[in-house]
Amino acid sequence: MMASTGRSKVKHRDAPSTGSRSSSSQRPTRKARKPAWDDSVRDLSVYKSSKEELERRHLVHQSRNADIVRHELVPQGSRRSLPSSLLCTPLSSSQRDDLLNTLASSDRAFAAVK
Repeated sequence: MMASTGRSKVKHRDAPSTGSRSSSSQRPTRKARKPAWDDSVRDLSVYKSSKEELERRHLVHQSRNADIVRHELVPQGSRRSLPSSLLCTPLSSSQRDDLLNTLASSDRAFAAVK
């Protein structure tokens, strides 16, 4: 049997410890290398939103109250709309001349007011 000297082992600072704090004694793991950047790829259509996605986004960003407010803000007299047949009817030459004369006289009247 060996007699103990009463001294405990003293660790030196330079000596690698076997504890979990030491990472220098372990080999660092290597990361997988990324492939080199390929700048010849220009097809970005992969990232383009589909028509359904665009429509969904458009609907999501619309106000739910827009129709109600639009109806409330429009004066009662202008809610009556003209029949589409009147809007699409071409003018005869005499009607066109009358319209141009009326517009010219209204322009003169507004110019005098300014």
